[in-house]
Amino acid sequence: MGTTAVRMTVDEFAALPEDDGVKRELIDGAVFEMASGGPVHETVKGNVIIELAFWIKSQSLKARLQSETRYHLSESMSFNPTYQWSSAARLIPRVGARSRLRRIS
Repeated sequence: MGTTAVRMTVDEFAALPEDDGVKRELIDGAVFEMASGGPVHETVKGNVIIELAFWIKSQSLKARLQSETRYHLSESMSFNPTYQWSSAARLIPRVGARSRLRRIS
């Protein structure tokens, strides 16, 4: 794991290749390489997602549950959480070839 010495914007960060198997996050303009989850992490992640999905459905919530989705929070912050639950009212679609959801603060 490491960090870059060069500062980036979210748009520059989004242009980095995603097919090299390295998970990255942008924090205050610095790119950090994140450790990947092992078998136990992936099992726990899957179990949590299943439970949250059942709970969201049982409560008839209008929400979105996503795993490993990149979120751009500002021009210098972009996170890729293990999973994210968001009210549908707090998300808007991002327009463009690399369509992603952009979170509203």
